[in-house]
Amino acid sequence: MALKIRLTRMGSTHRPFYRLIVIDSRSRRDGRGVSTLGYYNPVAQPAEVKIEADEALGWLQKGAQPSDTAKSLLKQHGIWQRFQLLKQGKSPEEVEAEVAKILETRNQSRANAAAAAEAKAKAKAEAEAKAKAEAEEKAAAEAAAAASAAEAEAQAQEAPAEEAASEEAPAAEETPAEEKTEA
Repeated sequence: MALKIRLTRMGSTHRPFYRLIVIDSRSRRDGRGVSTLGYYNPVAQPAEVKIEADEALGWLQKGAQPSDTAKSLLKQHGIWQRFQLLKQGKSPEEVEAEVAKILETRNQSRANAAAAAEAKAKAKAEAEAKAKAEAEEKAAAEAAAAASAAEAEAQAQEAPAEEAASEEAPAAEETPAEEKTEA
């Protein structure tokens, strides 16, 4: 019997989770498995993965072939690397030391990537805040310039209006006097 380690879909519509199972390779996708090794929930943030490492390693040693996705999950937890090193004939102590080193390196690179992403997000937020402050300063300067221009225009309109009013007032006084002389 050809065995595969693969995922079987569970959950409702748009809310999937998967069980990592050992199954006959000729079975349908959601068929009954020989053994359940763990589960994978991609909907959770961050994604939840729980795998029984010893049981998975035992099935790999018995000849079960993992699917691509299952292999990826096994690599994330160091189970695949452990299997490969044991297959090369290394002692269990050497295997554990190398797997620990591999996982530590992977975790450190993930932490560095997360720190870089956080720094990038912080820099972006600072740039947006700076741009917003500059825009507010520019808007305030434009508003002040518009207010001073409106004030200057208002003063300019008041001055000619006063001059025109003073010119029209004597003309109005003179006009009735002329009418009296004509009449």
